[in-house]
Amino acid sequence: MIITKKKADPFEYHNNGDVGVLLIHGFTGSPTEMAPLGEFLYKEGYSVYCPLLAGHGTDEEEMEKTTWKDWVASAEEGLKKLQGKYPKVFVIGFSMGGCIALYLGMKYNIAGIVSISAPIYLTEKKAYLTPVLKYFQRYKPKPKKLDYGVQLFSYDKTPIKCVSSLLKLILIVKYSLKKVKIPTLIIQGEDDRVVEAKSARYIFEKINSPYKELKYFPKRSHMIPVEQGREEVMDKVLEFLQRI
Repeated sequence: MIITKKKADPFEYHNNGDVGVLLIHGFTGSPTEMAPLGEFLYKEGYSVYCPLLAGHGTDEEEMEKTTWKDWVASAEEGLKKLQGKYPKVFVIGFSMGGCIALYLGMKYNIAGIVSISAPIYLTEKKAYLTPVLKYFQRYKPKPKKLDYGVQLFSYDKTPIKCVSSLLKLILIVKYSLKKVKIPTLIIQGEDDRVVEAKSARYIFEKINSPYKELKYFPKRSHMIPVEQGREEVMDKVLEFLQRI
């Protein structure tokens, strides 16, 4: 899908090593929420690429035209781009991007996965009504954005139709986790108000990875990659990449 009216850009940084890292942003978000982690990993010697998922980084009307298949296809394109340059590629996904990372891990030869705040269970129960609500309501306003000291771009309202599609992706991943057989790190904030914290435990218990690790961060929200204390999260990700 051709992205028009772009308001947020993908980013990539390349080093001379043989390891690439694909970063995948979240639902209605953009690569800006992965920028601090990407810059950190680049300084540590990794090559990183964060694509802009279809329908994102533009406006809500354009996102409304997309489905989970388009979002996954954008990530797949990014993965293939990195695999064409580097013999070893890790995939790190935030929120919906975490689900996409797990999905890619079922299909492709990936060195390892980091899943951050990935949803299996959503705290907003009305989300589960969106397969019906989408016929009566187009958008839902989002809460006021918080200042994390990072330049972020995300939509001010959520296309209801896209929430319904997101649920399909979550269900596909939820019931296919046993197909994940590569090293995986699962990161979750205990005070997440978007994704139920038990989602991380579910992922950890269902995947068949030879090496898997679950790390909860107390007093952390859904936006764990950008909020205060994000350095601890980055260090944990780096530790995992170096271990694998």
